[in-house]
Amino acid sequence: MELLGIPYFTFRDLPLENSLILQVYADKGIFEELHFKTEEKTVILTDQSSAEDDLSKFLLKKLTLKNTNENSIEETKKDVGCYGFASRYKNELINSEVNWQNVIDCADPDSSDQKTRYLARWENERQSFDIDHYLADYFFETDEASNSLWLCECLSYHPYWEKTKSPNGIYCISIFTYFSNSIFIMYDFQKSEKILTTNQMSILAGLPCKNFRLSPTERFEVLHSLFDIILAYAYDYRINSGVFSSESSWNISKLSSTFSWFQAHKLPRDAIISFFRRSLTFPLIRHLALSKKVLQDAIVIFNLGRRQILNCLVSMYELFDDDDDRKIFNKLYLEDYLIWIQQVHPQTIENYAKLIESCEFVNKGDIFSTLPSIESAAVEILQEDEDQYERWCQLSKEVNSLLYGDNGPSNNS
Repeated sequence: MELLGIPYFTFRDLPLENSLILQVYADKGIFEELHFKTEEKTVILTDQSSAEDDLSKFLLKKLTLKNTNENSIEETKKDVGCYGFASRYKNELINSEVNWQNVIDCADPDSSDQKTRYLARWENERQSFDIDHYLADYFFETDEASNSLWLCECLSYHPYWEKTKSPNGIYCISIFTYFSNSIFIMYDFQKSEKILTTNQMSILAGLPCKNFRLSPTERFEVLHSLFDIILAYAYDYRINSGVFSSESSWNISKLSSTFSWFQAHKLPRDAIISFFRRSLTFPLIRHLALSKKVLQDAIVIFNLGRRQILNCLVSMYELFDDDDDRKIFNKLYLEDYLIWIQQVHPQTIENYAKLIESCEFVNKGDIFSTLPSIESAAVEILQEDEDQYERWCQLSKEVNSLLYGDNGPSNNS
């Protein structure tokens, strides 16, 4: 089998169906080996051809594979009651003392599977979507009484990962109060990254020793969930100008379907759509321009690599650690992510960044199917009001002309 343009790679243990469309990524970091079984023999995909293009270019090929032996189809991993990092946790909430019902929207995570959670989440977002709130932010961008000024500030804000130049390198940029403790935020603008605080370094030093051996399916699940979490973090960071607020833990946990629904996304695009839906439904500012800006922030964070992602993760860990109910997210997700992100190959993150950059464009109808019609109907209503106002103004001028002549009412009248 010929795979033009893809450097040598092999993969391992990927289950096949009778007719399967495989997305094969030229990424030695994400996959190691793939062997797929047919009725006759095991085939190993290889390609020794040299890549004349830039080796950093991320290539995606779609292959249609046929498996003629139904008995050789491997049963996919059962995900009933599974959640947490790589869906490796089970029954953690049954005897938990944490009041998790306040922070997790999924009604029964210990007995539900991913499909059930997906359908329930989708319906919950549909019912929670507030058309009036959305249209208020959509139309009244110049109204000083609305959230428009805050929206403009959010869109124009430049987080530290966008800053690339600094005359003095590392220095203190801000001091603020966080849970009654003064914290100095240190940045290295030459590297566009935040310097870890003493407490954050203590958190990393206290992590247990773990060695994660993830299957290809688990590895993609971990990456997609990480992307979803970083999107929620980037949203809160942008709307709060880089300073955690009293609502930050709620913002992050609510916007991330990984946290709030224990959702494991199958594609990066699924994580994007989930974030767009939730960012237009739950927070105070609900504007698609802001959501798209946050998406670009997340892409930049992934392009900056493991150290930048580690900064984001340890900041969230520190935030949730001061929230009794949301500490459960540290146990189920962030602790393992903090360990894994230091072990994963840098090329994996680099290639995944290129993958999310190349994601298919998300239309408004992909977010909510009724969104385009809602906006169109609202525009028509506003246009009718404007037309009526213009007709009223024209009628007023005609009446004045009849009563007072072409010069209008006199000053002596």
